[in-house]
Amino acid sequence: MLLRNVLPAGILLLAACWGSPVRAENGEAWWLRPVLGQLEPHAEYEARGAFRVDVDDQPTRLNFFEHRVDAILPLAQDERSEWSLDLGLRQMDLRTEARLPDTGGRLPDDLWAPRIGTTWRGRLDNGWLAGVNVTLASPSDKAFDSIEEVAIRSTGFVRIPRGEWDAWILMLNVASDREFAPGVPIPGVAYEWNPDDRLQTLLGVPFTSARYRPHEKVTLSAAYRLPRTVHAKAAWEATDGVTLFGGFDWFNRRWFRHDRSDDDDRLHYYEKQVELGAEVELGEAVTLTATGGYAFDRMFFEGEDYDDRGRNRIDLADGPYLGLELAIRF
Repeated sequence: MLLRNVLPAGILLLAACWGSPVRAENGEAWWLRPVLGQLEPHAEYEARGAFRVDVDDQPTRLNFFEHRVDAILPLAQDERSEWSLDLGLRQMDLRTEARLPDTGGRLPDDLWAPRIGTTWRGRLDNGWLAGVNVTLASPSDKAFDSIEEVAIRSTGFVRIPRGEWDAWILMLNVASDREFAPGVPIPGVAYEWNPDDRLQTLLGVPFTSARYRPHEKVTLSAAYRLPRTVHAKAAWEATDGVTLFGGFDWFNRRWFRHDRSDDDDRLHYYEKQVELGAEVELGEAVTLTATGGYAFDRMFFEGEDYDDRGRNRIDLADGPYLGLELAIRF
């Protein structure tokens, strides 16, 4: 019955990692699982691309390639505690002559987001599960070029069981590159309610999520995180090892340009997308996912937060994209 806790925990971590990209990166779902000592090495690669995208009010186009690599490596574990290493790299390749309209500078050719983190989880004598994650990252066009391009993220959490399946979850997050209130400690609280095998919910602030299985081969899931993160997905297990799905996402990313005029400014990217895809199990430990979709409301801007979205803003035309993901469990 482990599944009852895996998905709500995974979506919660989408909220817990407030300084991280929108989608819960695969591998983070284990953070709040009530089981210890069963963490396995896990690695993923994802690529996504959009081609010949028109740039509004500029006589140029943009080719967009994004790559993501993530890995979880257990360092030590037993039935009482776990200690693990989290490695990741995201790279956005922008092939364009588009310029920031206010300052005239070109969009960087490459935007990087390497990170290294560690997580400890342990069972307390009273049955509570406690843990802490600390991550060092450098989302920038010149990663780790100076201290001004470095982000520190940390989340502490406690899972307090209520009955066999439910639990209260308390968190405290600090992230210097969070979408809102960067560097300010922000608490989170949620109640994990799992009435049966078909319905699991997570009700909290500033996040909420739900997962419902109306049929053994159909799964509906949704999550919302303040202030501008939305995820919804419908999946159908067509055959053994093949799952078809469709969904909607609203997400954002942020970087510290190395030559920005204000150290508090960040280059922001926002996008909404609808997509269809297929996930195929190639073996017990390998999964391949192919997606295609339509992206809209896409924009870059540079400023401290979303209220500055009128500054140095570059709007991109709506259009299609393609994606591919490979996941390996060792």
